[in-house]
Amino acid sequence: KDSPFTIVYLSNIDRAHPDVYRALTPILRHGKLPLNDGRVLDFKKCLFILSFNTPLPQDSAQIEYELRERVLQKMPVDVVEEIRTIIPFRPLTFRDIHVIIQNFVRKLNQALAAQQVHIEVDDAACTVLAKAGYSEEEGAGGLTRVLEQYVTTPIRAAMNHSSFAPGVRLTVTLDDCGDITINQETPAAPAAEPA
Repeated sequence: KDSPFTIVYLSNIDRAHPDVYRALTPILRHGKLPLNDGRVLDFKKCLFILSFNTPLPQDSAQIEYELRERVLQKMPVDVVEEIRTIIPFRPLTFRDIHVIIQNFVRKLNQALAAQQVHIEVDDAACTVLAKAGYSEEEGAGGLTRVLEQYVTTPIRAAMNHSSFAPGVRLTVTLDDCGDITINQETPAAPAAEPA
C-alpha cells in the first residue's frame, strides 16, 4: 500500500505450468485474481514483465509479428492476447558474459574486503566459465550455478578449513588439464629490519 506500483517479473514464462497461465489470464485481462475463499487479489497497479527465450527472427521488419507467432506456439491464446508489447533483446555475446563474470568477481571482492581476501579470474578461466554458464537457448541462466560451483563454493570451503593471511590473493585459473582451479598467493612477509 505504501508503493502504488509493483513490477512482477516472470522469467521463462514459455515453460510455465498450465495453472500459471490459468491464473495469469484474469490478472492480465481484468487486473484481478479471484481466490477460492471469495477474496479477490487486486493487480491493477502492477506491471508484468514476462521473459521468453526464443531466437530472434532474421527479418527485422516483421520482428514483432514473428515473435508474437512464436509465443503463440508455446503459450495459450488468452495470455498472448493480453500481452501489450513485445520487446526483443539481442542475444548475449561472450564479451557480455565476461563482463557479467567480472561484475560478479567485483561484488565478491567487496564482500571479502573485511577478510582482506582478493579474488581474480584470469582470461582462460573466464572463457571456460562463460562457455559452461551460457547457452543460446537458455541465455546466461546457468551462469550463477557455474560461478557458485567453481568459484564461490570452493573459496568458501577453503576459508572454512584454513585461515588466510591478510592480503591473500586467490586466482581462479586453469590447471595443466584445463580444469578450473584456485591458486593462492600469500603476500610476502615484510623483511626484518637489521639490528
